[in-house]
Amino acid sequence: MDSNAQHALVEFLSGFDIAIPDTLAKGFAQELGSIRCALPRHVIEKSALDKRVTAQWQQVQNDTAQLEVSWNAQWLSLALPIKVVNDLKDHIFLLNLLAPSPLSNQVVLDKHQQVWLVSQLPLAEVRIHILNQHIDWLIERAAASQNNG
Repeated sequence: MDSNAQHALVEFLSGFDIAIPDTLAKGFAQELGSIRCALPRHVIEKSALDKRVTAQWQQVQNDTAQLEVSWNAQWLSLALPIKVVNDLKDHIFLLNLLAPSPLSNQVVLDKHQQVWLVSQLPLAEVRIHILNQHIDWLIERAAASQNNG
């Protein structure tokens, strides 16, 4: 990851009151990597437009959500787990979840049957304001997914 992307990522994570140890910050220079961190409630509330939906999501998520940040030579990905209340075969739900996005994204089912909402951006475009747009979108869609049930 280049120094501009590293700086933006450290600034982005520190905005969530997440302290980045020097050893972890140095890891951002690696070609491949990932970290997981808990997003505090106030971050989710700040990003969410619909407080009722957010409160419902918070109840399900026990006041925190796990954000996974991963990168390779070309891409940075931000991922939030979502709880799918209905059958995973509910294609309409998944299409509705992704339809309103202006961002590059996907829904991923991992080997533990956990559904993740993933937003991706090219490393060359990683800037703090773009990361904020991506996390805001992820939080909104994850909160909206809780209304699906």
